Amino acid sequence: MKNNFVSQIKQIFSNSPYRGWTESNEFAATLSIRLNILITEGYKKLVDRFLSSSNAESGMDTLFEIHICWLLLQNKKRTNPLYEPDNDRTPDFRTTVENKTIDIQIKRINQIEQESVKNTIYKEFRMRRFSKWRYSYNLEIWVSDNIEGEDINPFFSFFTKNLPSFKTNKNYYYPDKNNPLIRFQLLPKTYSTQGIQISTIQIGGTTNGLLGKIDVEVRRKKIERLLKKSSDSFPNFPSENHFNLVFVKPSNYISFLEKNIPDCLYGDLFVNHESITPYDDRKKNGLFNGERFKKITGVVFVPRKVFFLEDTFEGCCYPNELYLDTISLMPKPFEEMLYYILPEWRGEQVVYEKQK
Repeated sequence: MKNNFVSQIKQIFSNSPYRGWTESNEFAATLSIRLNILITEGYKKLVDRFLSSSNAESGMDTLFEIHICWLLLQNKKRTNPLYEPDNDRTPDFRTTVENKTIDIQIKRINQIEQESVKNTIYKEFRMRRFSKWRYSYNLEIWVSDNIEGEDINPFFSFFTKNLPSFKTNKNYYYPDKNNPLIRFQLLPKTYSTQGIQISTIQIGGTTNGLLGKIDVEVRRKKIERLLKKSSDSFPNFPSENHFNLVFVKPSNYISFLEKNIPDCLYGDLFVNHESITPYDDRKKNGLFNGERFKKITGVVFVPRKVFFLEDTFEGCCYPNELYLDTISLMPKPFEEMLYYILPEWRGEQVVYEKQK
């Protein structure tokens, strides 16, 4: 007898940013059918983990795993993927395609840590009773992806000490402008009530707002944390018959652009003027420069627009430069998966063209 998981699915995502589409009857009914099929196929542990999600972000993390598992099952060339196959150090999935083993780690970039910091800022602001102060301002705050909970108290000490000297409509930075964890601005109130009120807290993006240049270093550090965790879960090093892939997908409401991935993994792009003809080159600050992540064959980036009930895969594999010779031997876990190839891997040099 099949289970009806519709009400449980809706409950997981109630009062969350995802409820607009997760609460629809069509989504919940379709996902419920898939969960039943996965149980029949032997993935009850995965389904139970999803249904026991303590919050919407945890639910979305496991839903990404369910999405990949479902698509792996559509590949007729593979053996049934194993979910968490080893007792101790284990990848999320292990599948065999054309007699070659592929271990897969699933990582979703979400904002749950930053949202916790955001709530801490509101709580600390209320405790310090800024709304009762004699000043009459609205406060806009931008919070870096790199901020930690222990940074909040020092920030408010800095804010309180320097408040009399702050001017309205001017950006201020904590701890400094070069490496800000927080940018804030005081705006005069349009009404005459006394006190300071938080009007906006923006998480991530850039210090100049979402329309500014994306801070690639912040994104690189975020991916670096995911790759470190993934490396620890791979028991074997890559070889001609064994491959380790990390699947990464940003949250639907994270400002994370696909064009940042090459800079994060292979180094920042710059114009090299050492030759007569300037050409595009990369700094050696990428995560795949050197042997730091030699357990990882490649990162498969899944765009944030991807809907978790799709029947075809969408994503691009970014190979680790250590394994350019062997990744061509890896059978695709999904036929639709693309590969990212830098021009220099083909022996090409991209001549720099000055923008008009």
